[in-house]
Amino acid sequence: MKRKLIAVALIAILICMVLGNSIACGPDGMPEELLEVDLIIYSTEGGLCTTPGEGIFTYHEGDVVDLVATPDPGYRFVNWTGDVETVADVNAANTTITIPDVNGATTITMTRATIEIVISFAPQLILKGGVVYVGDRARITFDGSFESTPVVVTMAQSGSFPLISSSYDNSATGFNLRIIDHDGYIDSGWVQWIAVGPQAGVFPLLAVQTEVALHGHNDQITFDPAFDYDPVILTMAQYLWNPHMSCAVNNDATGFDLALADHNGNAVSKAWVQTIAVNPGAPPSNLMIQAKECWGADGQYITFDTPFATISAIVTNPRTSEGPDSAPLISCAVNNDATGFDLALTDWDGEPVAAATVQYIAIGPAP
Repeated sequence: MKRKLIAVALIAILICMVLGNSIACGPDGMPEELLEVDLIIYSTEGGLCTTPGEGIFTYHEGDVVDLVATPDPGYRFVNWTGDVETVADVNAANTTITIPDVNGATTITMTRATIEIVISFAPQLILKGGVVYVGDRARITFDGSFESTPVVVTMAQSGSFPLISSSYDNSATGFNLRIIDHDGYIDSGWVQWIAVGPQAGVFPLLAVQTEVALHGHNDQITFDPAFDYDPVILTMAQYLWNPHMSCAVNNDATGFDLALADHNGNAVSKAWVQTIAVNPGAPPSNLMIQAKECWGADGQYITFDTPFATISAIVTNPRTSEGPDSAPLISCAVNNDATGFDLALTDWDGEPVAAATVQYIAIGPAP
């Protein structure tokens, strides 16, 4: 009898060695089944899980499964949600999930468990831009509406002198504009604006170029390569945490002249300048666009919803409150990194601002 027990144990050990990944061995050397897990995958409107597919798939704990989310035209991947504790990167469309040990330990008898993940898609973020001469509190209407309210960042100038501006009462069809000079007086001027918001379906493509570099007043900045047409250009500037007024002057397809001034209206010889320029054309496939409206304060760190691969170019547009009585402020992003930025924020007298509504657009390498 003892010999029979030894033989049974040896056979069990051989089974464990041969079957390896599909059958585990308990402490007594007897085989025990690995936990089977049903992985349920489905998606929101706007795309599909193309690997392994959508529906119910059965795996064993410890299996590593490739996940690929593919958006429909006019939509973008947002993230993976649900039972995502073992998803390698919930913000990546192409990632993996390790099938978890749902019970926390290997079971001896056959057991099944279920985990569920959902792919979230959203309408593609698109860019619209324009250049117009308007006065303070003017209403600017988009050529074609967004699916919902966009973020709108503006830049204004009088002649070749930068002004302070901000959008307010944004809607899917347009926005209102506040413009003041460095003394806080109401003004009018040429305004360049870029709006970012969701729009599903077919939409015109915009070529994009960005730069973060040290420049001075009257510097000539060149695009590489040149655009096909004159672009819309937004610039934001700061030096040693002091945000400055800035604007692009004499735009053409090859570049522009930079106007830089401090809050007193004095020309600035050196500042870190962030530039975003857009124009009809095909955008680079490796760029990611993020845009948001949030509360901010001078010195506050603002975190992106999705990290970039490296630093991005950021343009900001703050105002003191809502409605036509809000005042535009001077701001700039500082210490940009892949996950966010510090906000430098002052009024037209150069005094730090403790609370404001801030709109920003960030464009940089996709993760």
